[in-house]
Amino acid sequence: MSTYKTGNPLGSAAVKDLFDNAENLDFALNSLTALIWTDRLGKVRPSFFGMETSFLNQMAGHESAFEAAQTDKETRFLAFLDSSGYVFLGDYENGPFQFSARNQYIRYNNQYYRLNATTDVGFTTTGTDATTFANDVTHFVLMDGDTLRQNLRSNDGQKLIGAPGNGGTLDDWISGQFRSLFYYLSPAKIESVLSGTATDITAELQAAMNDNRPIWLPAGQHYVTGSITVSANSCLIGPGARMVSIDNRGSSHLFIIGAGGYLRGWKLWHGFSITASGNNTASAYAFYYSDRQDANGPVYTIAQVFSEIEINANGKLGGGWYLQDCFRVVIRDCGATGLSQPFRLVGSVVQTTIDNFVQNGDGASAMAGRDYTYGLTTELKTYTNGSVFTPEGLTVVNTRFVKQDIGVKIQGGLFLVFNAVEADYSKYKGFWYNGGSQVSFNDCYVGAQSNRDANFVGFDIPPAASGVAEAVNIRGCTVNMSQNTNVNAGSLSSYGIRVGNGGVNAKGAFVDGCTLRGSGYTAGIYVNRGDCVNITANRFQFSGVNIQVDECKSLTMMNNSGNGSGTYSLVTTDTSAKWLIINNTEIFSTLSHVNPQGLISMNPGHTSGNVRRETRSSAAINATVPANGYSELTIPITLVEGCTLSVGASLGIIPTGCSLSVAPVSISLARVLIRNSTSTAVAVTGTVYVDAEFPPST
Repeated sequence: MSTYKTGNPLGSAAVKDLFDNAENLDFALNSLTALIWTDRLGKVRPSFFGMETSFLNQMAGHESAFEAAQTDKETRFLAFLDSSGYVFLGDYENGPFQFSARNQYIRYNNQYYRLNATTDVGFTTTGTDATTFANDVTHFVLMDGDTLRQNLRSNDGQKLIGAPGNGGTLDDWISGQFRSLFYYLSPAKIESVLSGTATDITAELQAAMNDNRPIWLPAGQHYVTGSITVSANSCLIGPGARMVSIDNRGSSHLFIIGAGGYLRGWKLWHGFSITASGNNTASAYAFYYSDRQDANGPVYTIAQVFSEIEINANGKLGGGWYLQDCFRVVIRDCGATGLSQPFRLVGSVVQTTIDNFVQNGDGASAMAGRDYTYGLTTELKTYTNGSVFTPEGLTVVNTRFVKQDIGVKIQGGLFLVFNAVEADYSKYKGFWYNGGSQVSFNDCYVGAQSNRDANFVGFDIPPAASGVAEAVNIRGCTVNMSQNTNVNAGSLSSYGIRVGNGGVNAKGAFVDGCTLRGSGYTAGIYVNRGDCVNITANRFQFSGVNIQVDECKSLTMMNNSGNGSGTYSLVTTDTSAKWLIINNTEIFSTLSHVNPQGLISMNPGHTSGNVRRETRSSAAINATVPANGYSELTIPITLVEGCTLSVGASLGIIPTGCSLSVAPVSISLARVLIRNSTSTAVAVTGTVYVDAEFPPST
């Protein structure tokens, strides 16, 4: 097809060669009639149309050959039957037929059947359709390879397949390993799952859990209509939350865990999502640990790991995990949307870890019997023998609760640690400590919703008991307040951190290194009633009341800094109160201590009257003091009414028999008198100094 046919070698950049190449390529790709084309060097090549035609012809040939092979196979099989002495009676639909000999056979649905070994000769088929064949087939056996195929598809088919290793069967391997849920489903349900249709697996999943083994949950949409009770060693593993889901269409909890026993070894729940499309589970949990106790107290369920599980509650499923009477539970890399309460820990819940969990509370409302939505709560539990237990050894890290009424509420617990936990867009409280021992909030974050219909506290520390040192620490945390837009905002308070809430003093609170930012604070840190409270090295990035103290028996307030427009308001009427207020940068709008001797204050904006100060001035002297005479030296120094003066000199310059004295001359001068009480003149050379000590009132 080349126009110029220059014959130039491969790689030529000549314009004529480029024209020929473009012309040839256009022809090779776009012609719908020519099977070949000739390049500019004279080589004949197949066109794209030619390649398509060749491919279609080849496929047609393969199809024809395959159909011929199938026909030949059928012909040869029929010939084999004839040569083997088999007699064809006819198609089942044309019956009934009586089998008068064992070499007779019939055909149904393109498969061939003869009498099986347990059926006597003389058997007569009972009908001509699928209904009657379902009964008659029990007397037949398939012929050729169909027999094997039928056996393989039976419930015992896995016993006919060898497995790698020592010669066991596939059935042996399945019985010794975790099983797929498909092991329990009927063929129709398996097909339903594979087709993407939501499938009821209630009975089958319960049967799987009863087998007390790990179960593989195949990809698909599954649902249950009732709670699934979990055996001690059972667990569920799926291919990922985006690939497989379980919809709770029942009226209670999805999984009930608690067939306990102190069984070590992790049980893994992994890789699936949970939804709730019904309307009866708003007060139910996805994973509910049942009450387990005996005469000695709690009986533990132990060692479950939950990972990569997503709960899409959409306000229809109330809770995530209800933990009680359990030991070593780990929940990591999970998430939820629309839960009223992701975590509720009740009674003896020991060594629990929650890591990298995110919950968005959109659409959630308080569960039955609860006043608020929560991210996490700990609670006391009284057992039938009278013993009382609380959660112990809880670690929550890298976790975020969004749009809950209250992020975290601690109602008892021992050694509870919250690291990098967020209570964002909280409505009433971020973190609420209401009793416990050794509770730490480290590098946690609280964000406030804008429209708040009640008082707000970021971190709340009320007293749990009178005179008890509450072991609670707030370190490096952040409160991001927002201006309240509620119509009643003028009558509502908003505190970043509150210690005490009336009544007895909250004792032992430690607030250190926190940052309070945003706007709309009533006060950043508010001590309502406290004792032995430490407020140190906090940063206030807003204008207004940074720290407010209404009453505190013992207060340490040090190294707090603001943006230059903050204030402190500190008041106590307790005559025994002891306060140490040092190096705080903002203005003291109020600092009222009924007993000044109980206050030590040294700040840029305030120094207390009971702090003594001293200044020193000095001057050189080189004089001869006459016998029984004196010499005077005037030294500049700032003095105030009531200050005390003292005088000294360099070591060794005052001879024996001489003395020093000092007296004020004015508010800026002091006179030093050197008296010689000896009978000879003496020389005095060196330095004389005067100290002025100021009383506390100045």
